[in-house]
Amino acid sequence: MSVAGTAVLFAGRDLRIARSYRFPFIMTILGTVMSLITFRFIAELVGDASAIKATGDYFAFVVVGMVMAQVLERTLSGPGGSVRQEQVQGTLEVLATKPMSIASLAAGWSGYPIMESLVSAVAMMAIAVPLGFTARDPNLLVAIPTIVIAAVVFSAIGLLAAAFVLVFQQAGAITRWLSAGLALISGVFFPITLFPRAVQLLAEASPLTHALRALRGTLLEGAGIEAVAGSLLTLVATGLVLLPVAIAAVGVALGRARQRGTLGTY
Repeated sequence: MSVAGTAVLFAGRDLRIARSYRFPFIMTILGTVMSLITFRFIAELVGDASAIKATGDYFAFVVVGMVMAQVLERTLSGPGGSVRQEQVQGTLEVLATKPMSIASLAAGWSGYPIMESLVSAVAMMAIAVPLGFTARDPNLLVAIPTIVIAAVVFSAIGLLAAAFVLVFQQAGAITRWLSAGLALISGVFFPITLFPRAVQLLAEASPLTHALRALRGTLLEGAGIEAVAGSLLTLVATGLVLLPVAIAAVGVALGRARQRGTLGTY
């Protein structure tokens, strides 16, 4: 079976599992609403955010940041969570015996988290609109591919976490810290220009920084592809480097787990 076919099958399975547990979904939506309301009032307190040179609208700035942070969190924790679920349910050993490539297995573990992150991004922006979020002349033809590209790149980091789960059985704390750390230094809640120069240089190494730069440009400034080309090219280049490394790491971790006989342990 092709890589895409495997991803679709895994995503369908994960979707059916998610649909059977509706309460967590409802609580996630309520949590999103509460977070947006909190930042709506913080935006009122901030008033004219002069540090946000493009728009001066802190609420719009932070909504876009939260949208991309949501994509990061879902795609970062998703693959590792899928592996952990396979371990607990006892299906990882069965998967390891199937004639599928490591790339297909990686795509299967990443497919649903990517899809879920894109739906969550759209839902968050939809919820933010009644609370006062406005996009100034948004360029959706560039904004939508930006979110998709970012989700794929972030999922590569998630696959590295999945490799860690295969070897050590646990990676939840690592992905939470990594997600929070990237959100902090990449400018989710405030411009990175407020940081010391050393931290700004560190932020440039984060794919989240470039994803935010491109998405804010297209949604809040109506920027075209030319204006955000540098950020998008950086994201694509990051993905081209990280994805093969992540898939190779999953292969190595799976081989190590086979040798040690720990595929069924959790």
